[in-house]
Amino acid sequence: MSRRMTTAHTVLLGLIKASTWSVQPPITLSLDEDPQPDAPGALPLAWTDGRSVHVTANSSLVNNLDESLWFLALVGMAMHEIGHILWTDSAAFSQAIQSWAGTYPGLPQGVWHSFIDGLEDARVNWRGIRQWPGRPAQALRFIYRNM
Repeated sequence: MSRRMTTAHTVLLGLIKASTWSVQPPITLSLDEDPQPDAPGALPLAWTDGRSVHVTANSSLVNNLDESLWFLALVGMAMHEIGHILWTDSAAFSQAIQSWAGTYPGLPQGVWHSFIDGLEDARVNWRGIRQWPGRPAQALRFIYRNM
């Protein structure tokens, strides 16, 4: 792992611990490098499995940013995924997708997932901006406006 990645990993772990100190078991972080960030099937920018936050540090969307914006984007993506762990009701999310897909069976389920996920992403970002002042809020605003 490069020095830049090691520094980012250390700082992001600190943010996760500070913002989720009461969550048990603790949320973990994986800062990933995609071997082929521009290839079809590349890793997503960030995602969560409900316990871990995964951020792709060399995604084509962030790779060309200068150092400070690159780091701001990583912080924003990590805080966004933490927000999903803390505030997204996965069962209700899945139920909403099933409900909409059943109401409009002519559209693929992926359409409804993307639509509902877009609404949920905006809700998570704005709640995070109110919850975490300072740099995390600035980072969430950055990804909301630019990614």
